[in-house]
Amino acid sequence: GEYTYSVSKACHETITGTVTVDCNDGMGVSVFATPSPATSNNVFFFVGSPLAMLDATVELYGPGFYESFVTSDPFSGEFIADVPFGEYTYSVSKACHETITGTVTVDCNDGMGVSVFATPSPINFDTNVMTSNGVLSVAAAAIDYQWVDCDNGNAPILGATGATFAPSASGTYAVELSAEGCSASSSCVAINLNAGCTYPEAENYDSAATDDDGSCTFNLATCMGDLNGDGLVSAQDLLSFLSVFGTDCE
Repeated sequence: GEYTYSVSKACHETITGTVTVDCNDGMGVSVFATPSPATSNNVFFFVGSPLAMLDATVELYGPGFYESFVTSDPFSGEFIADVPFGEYTYSVSKACHETITGTVTVDCNDGMGVSVFATPSPINFDTNVMTSNGVLSVAAAAIDYQWVDCDNGNAPILGATGATFAPSASGTYAVELSAEGCSASSSCVAINLNAGCTYPEAENYDSAATDDDGSCTFNLATCMGDLNGDGLVSAQDLLSFLSVFGTDCE
């Protein structure tokens, strides 16, 4: 009769075929089949936990290899088929989520496929603006910043692209935050710059000043008895003291 056969071994390609069994002069019927070693496997991506995440972009790349897809199955993982054995880098990204990158080794794995579990976390922007001594700031993170002038139609301020911003003039300002295709804006914050000495150690420290104007003065004397400032406590200092001893200071 007619028969179908298969020859399989872990980590080898399965061979299938058909054979006709007949009399063959009583010599038997021969089948020659040698499975070749497997050199590729499927890479499964499970994106989302516990439910699958849709519209995430999955990329897998290595030397001479690149494949990608967008997740669309709401019930299970999806895969890239027949990836040659080797080391690969993958990335999983979605708008308004942190991009996940990593590496995966594709080998035989008994023909069961190689699995990658990755769930991008949502990006949460902290739009709280703090003020201190005339400087505006937000919590630093791995995102992009752009400070804007609220009094000028939210026009971007040239060079103001960090987590902190020191305005050169009084006004109302906000910051726009962006990362991974998502963005958010803070509320406008008014700041009034009062020029003066902002160093508490200075003799003329102004607690109300928010903008240092370079007017601070410091008492650099380190020797209490050096009345004439020559760096020595000597008879000259004593004579200076005696010359005013008993003087009414009122």
